[in-house]
Amino acid sequence: FNRGNCYRKLKLYEASIKDLKKACDLQKDNSVAFNNLGLSLFEYGLFDQALEKFTRSIELDASNPTFYNNKALALYHLGKLEQSLEDYNKAIDMDKTDAKTFYNRGNTYLALGQIDLAHSDFDTAISLQPTNSKFYHCKGLAYQDTNDYVRAIRMFQKALDINPDHIPSLYHLGLMP
Repeated sequence: FNRGNCYRKLKLYEASIKDLKKACDLQKDNSVAFNNLGLSLFEYGLFDQALEKFTRSIELDASNPTFYNNKALALYHLGKLEQSLEDYNKAIDMDKTDAKTFYNRGNTYLALGQIDLAHSDFDTAISLQPTNSKFYHCKGLAYQDTNDYVRAIRMFQKALDINPDHIPSLYHLGLMP
């Protein structure tokens, strides 16, 4: 189990998946093992398989909001945006302090063209974790999508104030008229 997690951190996904599959076989009721296997599968780009493992982790422990966030993110990457919103909402109902879940749901709203809801979630994420450059960047994308370039530039610049090497914000600043 632990070695599989270490392999994932080293981006050695095949070894991670192999070890975490063994852990799940040995501990069939270990929700964290299934979640971690899902994370390795997800990072390896196997979103369908990751979704199965995240779903299994929820079946074993429906009280962990992180499992719902991870499942929702897999659904998002599979293009099942409406379904992903259901799981993000469950995660947020359980934990209203997880900035990443608000950020992820905000990106889903953005992909659905629901800009006001995206802004609201990005604002919440920023209020919970004001030093995360990605949150400002995505808020900038939401402004960019509505041609509000002044605010978009402001958000990209805030992202760069936090992380001067934030490549996506540098790129999008270069696109501004």
